[in-house]
Amino acid sequence: MYALPDPDLPANQAFFDLAARHRRILTDRFTHLVAPVPQQWLHATVQLVIDPGSPTLSPHQLDEVAAALHHHVAGRPAFTLGAAPYVGTHNPTLDLAPDEPFNQVVDLTRRALDQVLGQKRSTYQPTAAHITTGYCHTAADSGPVANALRASRPSQAPVTITRLALVMVTHDPEGPSYRWHNPPLATIDLHQERLPCA
Repeated sequence: MYALPDPDLPANQAFFDLAARHRRILTDRFTHLVAPVPQQWLHATVQLVIDPGSPTLSPHQLDEVAAALHHHVAGRPAFTLGAAPYVGTHNPTLDLAPDEPFNQVVDLTRRALDQVLGQKRSTYQPTAAHITTGYCHTAADSGPVANALRASRPSQAPVTITRLALVMVTHDPEGPSYRWHNPPLATIDLHQERLPCA
């Protein structure tokens, strides 16, 4: 279950400009360490429905999951977060804050999935909200990457989340990257009438 920033939303232009600058930096200077994430795969993970390697859910189960997600999440307000560069142990990311709006969606999504799948569900525990901009494939000092990304100005941008998507994800270990099949299995729109500020 992913939160997908909408590239067609004018309010997200600064975010996609920031992500594009990061992608250029990673592509021009750090592909020996990191595989940059193309724009179409940018996402914030909300929940894993089932653990990687688990048997695929049946069409009936997927329909039940989609219905539960719509019931619990659809119509919740869209929300705006601030995005800023962060380089962790494994990946360069855009850290998202404040936590509360994203965590509310995480909790609602967890309830929906638990209701349908119970013990068949993923053991994944979401971390702080973030959008990964590159996947590390080689161990090295992360300092130069962090410094280069922080030096890109403006270094922060708002991103408005207006939709969630239930997607079938494929991990490409050669990339390394995560890609999902289009169209999504289900899309849940958030209410956009009044957007809170970051």
